[in-house]
Amino acid sequence: MPTRPFRAADLDDAQFCIAAARVLQSADDEDADDMAGLLLFAAAEPLMRSIRQEIGNEHLSVESIRRDAAAQGFGGDVFSANIYDRFGFHLDELETVVEKLQVPLVVRIKRDRFTGEECVLLLLRRLRTPGTLLSLTREAGRSISQISLASNWAVRFIRRRWAHLVDERSFTDWAPHFRAFADAFSRAGLPLKNLIGFIDGKLWKIARPGKFQKIMYSGHKRIHGIKTQGIIFPNGLQPYPFGPVNGSRHDGFLLRESGILELMAEVCNDLGENFILFGDSAYPRDKYLWAMYKEVGGVMPAWQAVFNADMSPERVAVEWGFGKVVSLWPFLDVRNNMKVLRMNVQTWIEAAFVLTNMHTCLYGSAVSRKYGLGRPNLDAYMSGNGQHN
Repeated sequence: MPTRPFRAADLDDAQFCIAAARVLQSADDEDADDMAGLLLFAAAEPLMRSIRQEIGNEHLSVESIRRDAAAQGFGGDVFSANIYDRFGFHLDELETVVEKLQVPLVVRIKRDRFTGEECVLLLLRRLRTPGTLLSLTREAGRSISQISLASNWAVRFIRRRWAHLVDERSFTDWAPHFRAFADAFSRAGLPLKNLIGFIDGKLWKIARPGKFQKIMYSGHKRIHGIKTQGIIFPNGLQPYPFGPVNGSRHDGFLLRESGILELMAEVCNDLGENFILFGDSAYPRDKYLWAMYKEVGGVMPAWQAVFNADMSPERVAVEWGFGKVVSLWPFLDVRNNMKVLRMNVQTWIEAAFVLTNMHTCLYGSAVSRKYGLGRPNLDAYMSGNGQHN
């Protein structure tokens, strides 16, 4: 990429070099030919800068990624791994993600012009990059501020256009499959016959805020953070990432604020059958929520100990879900990236959950494989009509 704009004098020098090269090429002398080659090389750089400014830089697109990778000699498994490492999806799936998100063809942000496709690709690259934006500027052909504008636009677009994939509808839309979910858990040997998913809280590390440090501080984890509530179904989907609340809050507070138990009551009433979620011992037991048993006075009945032993390894499924989000999008796991007073952190988290669920639809997940359910259908997921492949 050119490092500076061209000047009129640069073009004059280039024309002089070309003229001199022609004279030397007409001479029957090997040294003259070598000198002519050097002159033409010297002339090319300012001319290319001139052309680049006239036509503009080519920015990120699926087609440019395919072409650039081929030009660099990537092919087969190497090509596929390179694309996945940069964007979190292989090339064909990357094209599918852009298409399914239904971004507009052209996006104007302040004085800058992007394609919707470029904004999505810049968001994926940002989420895949734990470091600073500086490392992306050369690759993207955009400045730091432009990359920031485009990626912020993309997360807001996902939250606005696909709100039903992150709000309570993302949970209730799968109600027709609750019996299938419970059967999947039963086949896996879990002692609860009406279980549909696991629930837990997640503390996201944040940069130390200039204000409100005390309420953002988690004494348990000894870090500043915000908390969200996560749910995972046995098909690997993670609906309704509720939050955030400040890091000092308890999981029970998230449970009440999210209204998930009220949603469960409504859904179960409509279905005519009771189902439950399962959480750790920090959660209060309810008709629609079971939890690990606690010792009372240092004593636990044998049957409760057996129940805990059966459920403890299964409950990690929700941690696998959070782990997949962080593994796919390491940007979210770097505290200095998460500046709660400068950015809408929850919007970024919600966009990451949508992209993670799309990834689960395209590739499956450890959770869906563990419980023997097929990948959710991507079109059905995006439309809010639960269906499996």
